[in-house]
Amino acid sequence: MVDTSTETAAPTAAASPNRSASRISWLLAAVVVGLVVLTLLMNTMKWGINSTVKPPPPTLMTAKRLEHLQTLIQEYVDEHDRLPGETLDEALRTLAESGVDFSAPPRDAIAEGRDCWEAPLVYLHDDPQTLILRSIGGNGRHENGGGDDIQRVVNLRP
Repeated sequence: MVDTSTETAAPTAAASPNRSASRISWLLAAVVVGLVVLTLLMNTMKWGINSTVKPPPPTLMTAKRLEHLQTLIQEYVDEHDRLPGETLDEALRTLAESGVDFSAPPRDAIAEGRDCWEAPLVYLHDDPQTLILRSIGGNGRHENGGGDDIQRVVNLRP
């Protein structure tokens, strides 16, 4: 009869250092990954605490206001087949009376009828086909849609 206990014990003893090395490798990999994650979290927290969110530039904010006002007026024209008013004040009042809520952003900024530089918006209805909504831009000069003026056009007839 052959004694197999010594034969099976030898491979187990030999596998033990390999198993230990494997565990050490996994442990080192886990530590490295943990340090990377910790570093990323710390940097994210640092950026979140020290950074300030810059508001969009006034040009972009004014363009968005005009775009939103353009949409409100266009929807009113499409539904009622007429302008909400001959002046900006009349139009804003009519839109409010028709159910537009100007109390919440971004409509609250439109309700004042001013651009981001606090200049009044221009409401031109010289052509029976179009209405022009315009901001005179940051330079404060009315340049008839040129220069840094920002404008949107409402089509009154298809």
